[in-house]
Amino acid sequence: MALHRYHLTEISKYEHYKLAFARLNIAQSFDERAIDQIISSLTVDAFNVKSGASNNGSVQSPLPGYPTSDLSALLVGKLLDNAKASGSTVNKPNQQGK
Repeated sequence: MALHRYHLTEISKYEHYKLAFARLNIAQSFDERAIDQIISSLTVDAFNVKSGASNNGSVQSPLPGYPTSDLSALLVGKLLDNAKASGSTVNKPNQQGK
């Protein structure tokens, strides 16, 4: 399963690179008198690939609009939030005055 996930992330990364080269090709077609804002918007961050989860730790529904999928994503998100909260309060020693 991890190998499959790795290949999917590699595929998405290289698809992003293909789009970046297409953006550079479009920016190259503009002449020097073109607005710099257009060229910079096409070229800035063209090759920056965001790795990891981009949803800030929340679980999103894989099939939005379907009630069971939305409900299961909500429940998993709440379970993960509770696990994080309980994990941060457990194993903290009490600081008593010496």
